[in-house]
Amino acid sequence: MRWTHDRIALLTGNKSLTTYQTKPESTRLSFQPQNQRSKALGFEYLSEYHPMPKEAQNAFSAKYGISFDVDRFDYRQAKAKQRTYLETSNNWISKELDCIRVVEKQTKLFFDCDITSKPHAHVLFLGLDDPQKPIGFFKMKKAMMVFRDWLEENEFDGAFGRSVASQHKTKLNKRRYSALGGDWRRAKANI
Repeated sequence: MRWTHDRIALLTGNKSLTTYQTKPESTRLSFQPQNQRSKALGFEYLSEYHPMPKEAQNAFSAKYGISFDVDRFDYRQAKAKQRTYLETSNNWISKELDCIRVVEKQTKLFFDCDITSKPHAHVLFLGLDDPQKPIGFFKMKKAMMVFRDWLEENEFDGAFGRSVASQHKTKLNKRRYSALGGDWRRAKANI
């Protein structure tokens, strides 16, 4: 608890301190009404992921300058809408996104991403077609390195994203990760 001058005057009985009623700068709080920024930023898919035929791949490639590697990956496309808040103009902006699902053919590990804004790709979700059949650490690491190579071939500097994997059920490994209750996702990764 911070001591203000009026509290000190009450404790000490010194009347000269009671004339100075202001609080120190560190204890002043300014309460503001709930701001629009406190609302959750909106993101929603407008369509399901559907396979990309050759014509759609050519159109996507021409629009965003992406080359598709059909030997290593399968591709699916979906539309999404994202709402962001601009502090400078104090308003919300809606932006329509072309999302793409890049599926590595060997492991069936997929990357849902927004690759419309270079130099970084926004990875929305990373998952497996069947999460009850895990592929193992080394296969997943190899698939992630293949995806990274594909991003580098398309002149991306890297990728960023937030993990939402903890929201989905997965097969537990209670023998190997007994200290974590079998949830291998909470273990530290050495990638």
